[in-house]
Amino acid sequence: KKAPRKIRNSTENGSCNRAFMILSPFVDTKEIRSKLAKVLLENDVDIVEEYHISGRRMLNKEVIDDVLIGGKVAMGLESVGDVSSDRADKFKSTFGETYEDVKANIITAHQTKDRYKCSSAELYSAWERARLEHKVVCLKPDVYVGKLNFQNSTFVGNISIRDYVEDVYVLNGFYPALKEAYAGPQDQQEGAGGKAVSDSTKLEGGVHAYELEW
Repeated sequence: KKAPRKIRNSTENGSCNRAFMILSPFVDTKEIRSKLAKVLLENDVDIVEEYHISGRRMLNKEVIDDVLIGGKVAMGLESVGDVSSDRADKFKSTFGETYEDVKANIITAHQTKDRYKCSSAELYSAWERARLEHKVVCLKPDVYVGKLNFQNSTFVGNISIRDYVEDVYVLNGFYPALKEAYAGPQDQQEGAGGKAVSDSTKLEGGVHAYELEW
């Protein structure tokens, strides 16, 4: 439900700029909202409307993967495409093999969760370990690849006969955890194909939003 909060009238001649702004869940506190309103006011920016957008609404409208950094690549909705020579050189110096040789084996964050049956938090933890070990490389703006370690098993029927650690190249492994910060836990919220579950399920997440004029 929208909660309008008009601060001032628009400019007298009716000419103004408009913007839509969301507050990151990582910094969304009453103190930050109060400071933000003060800064906007001091810079002659009107808050036309201020309201909350639920995680459910963002999932149902399928907008999260479009607006968050690296979302489309992480979910397999967009390919990496060509990589510049300097980024390819960085890949080789970091991992000891060429990007062209391994690119067919690089998987998305979404595929990683399915293959290794890991949660978003577990994937993020593996991504952070790789980052701290300098095993994450930027391929292009908003597109990163990391060499992550996962426990895997060899099965005969339903019996595990060998456990081993597997190295895998993952695109934007941070993204599922970032998405959950905005829309709530995905492991409980999404069904097949990333669609939101039924309306009877309680969802968390969401963002505080502003419509601005100046």
